[in-house]
Amino acid sequence: MKILIIGKTKSGKTTFGQNLANKLNYEFHSMSEMFRNLEKDNQLLTNNSLSLLQENWNCNINYIQNKFNKKIENFDNIILEGFRNPYEFFKFLDQNTYVIILNKINLDYKDNFEKDGLDAILFSLKFLQNQLGFKYKKIFYHDYEELNKSIELSGWKK
Repeated sequence: MKILIIGKTKSGKTTFGQNLANKLNYEFHSMSEMFRNLEKDNQLLTNNSLSLLQENWNCNINYIQNKFNKKIENFDNIILEGFRNPYEFFKFLDQNTYVIILNKINLDYKDNFEKDGLDAILFSLKFLQNQLGFKYKKIFYHDYEELNKSIELSGWKK
């Protein structure tokens, strides 16, 4: 199974994903890793991300295929978080995919790039679920403690 985690910046995607990966003994990858390796400043990170994506909409997929030495069709037992590019996100969806949408109450979007990307993904999920057969779950929470408890309460099993 592939688990895709989406949510706003600072919503706890990385921590939640790492904790869930440890519990399930899955590999973990943050989709922003490639960009973060290039730039530490948040505003430059967004600008550089946009530039790279405009040059090659598959840049992140190419990066993780090289990192794990396999094509996305062969990904299994992996958790991927931090999608902003709907084009790449949709390529991972199939009946072997579970999408988790993290929604921290009262957390604003970082910028329009984040908002537009996440809005496009969220808008399309319900339609695509019927077409592709994946599952998804929304998790609403107020703080990170509540989010971490959801791992235990959700009955995740390997």
